[in-house]
Amino acid sequence: MSIRPTGAIAPLATPASGDGGVGAEGIRRQVDAVRPYISGLMPCISSGEGWRLTRTQWLTVTRETLRWAAGLPVYAGCQATEWEELVGRARQAEDLGADAVVLSVPTRHGLTSNGELIARFSRIREQVDVPIVFYWESFISGWELDVAAGIRLCEVLGAVAIKDSMRDKSLTRALTDHFAGSVSILQGWEDLLLPELPVDGYVGPLALLSSVAASIFTDEPRWDDIALESKRFGTLDRDYIARVKAELHRRGVFASAAEFPGVDGVDWDA
Repeated sequence: MSIRPTGAIAPLATPASGDGGVGAEGIRRQVDAVRPYISGLMPCISSGEGWRLTRTQWLTVTRETLRWAAGLPVYAGCQATEWEELVGRARQAEDLGADAVVLSVPTRHGLTSNGELIARFSRIREQVDVPIVFYWESFISGWELDVAAGIRLCEVLGAVAIKDSMRDKSLTRALTDHFAGSVSILQGWEDLLLPELPVDGYVGPLALLSSVAASIFTDEPRWDDIALESKRFGTLDRDYIARVKAELHRRGVFASAAEFPGVDGVDWDA
């Protein structure tokens, strides 16, 4: 299967229900709200609190996203705290029919070197047949990859795309130069959506609330509005998950603005 994610992709937030589960109806309403301007759906990454979700919660979100996608490609986030859970989610997403899986370093990775990390992901590549998007971040996993090791890792995975959430212009340029259109580079920060820093796609929380970021992939990009809307909705703030969920609740998309419980040992949840 050949797939190359491009354009504005929605990193779906995960609605919480009153009983501690997932508010499934909120998934449908969220997909309906973003459908007019996005090119794909990416549930269960950081905006969707993927690392906080139990397998049952993750499964509900993934199934409901696939149920309501109606032709939109689904890049299933597999963010997890443990390696075994990461692989389990990836294989289950494949069985469910996801177009690709999104893999990132587990928070409890138990490794000490980039060499170990690359070897571990190499073994995972052998266990997963669906296309892979590598989610390059450090704020949840705590892992800092250097450019050369990160590029090697993406090559080992045969990644079809890289979600670049390192907020580093030099890294973005290195990725676009190295892969030169063979792998999609998806920007994860609204303040790095810039005319002088072209990318293949964007995956960020502003896509859940506004169409302005999607405009950069049209003939009429709204660069100034991206900065204004990012500030308005607080998508660059540390508490962006809470702010996005509060706005979705205000709009009637979510029945609750509650977040899922944090995970012990994850600095972001401290």
